[in-house]
Amino acid sequence: MRDQIKAALAVVLVGGLVYVAWVQFSGKDLLPAGSLPKKAAEPDTSRLAELKGIASVTGAAAGAGTEYNLGGRNLFQYGLPKPPPPSPAELEAMRKAEEARLKAMEEDARRRADQQRQAQELERQAREAQEALARQKQPEQAAAKPAEPPKPPPPPINLRLVGYLGPPKARIAVFLSGKEIVLGRKGDVIDGKFKVLSLGHESVEMGYVDPAHEGVKKKVELGS
Repeated sequence: MRDQIKAALAVVLVGGLVYVAWVQFSGKDLLPAGSLPKKAAEPDTSRLAELKGIASVTGAAAGAGTEYNLGGRNLFQYGLPKPPPPSPAELEAMRKAEEARLKAMEEDARRRADQQRQAQELERQAREAQEALARQKQPEQAAAKPAEPPKPPPPPINLRLVGYLGPPKARIAVFLSGKEIVLGRKGDVIDGKFKVLSLGHESVEMGYVDPAHEGVKKKVELGS
């Protein structure tokens, strides 16, 4: 059965090829005239001239003859385009603005220096005035301060040195106070107010116990 179908298909295919070859050699259409689709009607071009005045596009409106300017921008480089260099007038304006700025800075610095000098001068004058006022007040303060009372004179040493006792390194001075004999070594206090400071060969140096006469010294000579 399968072989019969293959044989039938081969017969149909051979028949079709023979028909196509006959059509090409005979110059006839491959399909009948009634089976071809109808051609579309050609457009009416009689009124195209009326449309020329209604819609006309000039070359200038369409951009013909214009040059596209990229403004120095590189299409292959991202970022904002570089600004154009300043013109001579802009450079002159920039130069004048910079000169004005520098001049204003110099004037401001000069004004600040003058203010500082004035402040220093005022401070110096105020200091001198205070010093002069203080010098004027010193005599007044000294006059207003009460004078200290003079120190009373030390009491007289009424002792007579009449001689020594003992060896030279351990001498004892012999004094006569009125009719009484008084003995004294170095550092001894006599009569509660005199102090033996040192013993010499022919004199004794005496001082005072009272702090008011501290530093006051007197020599008592032998036989005096």
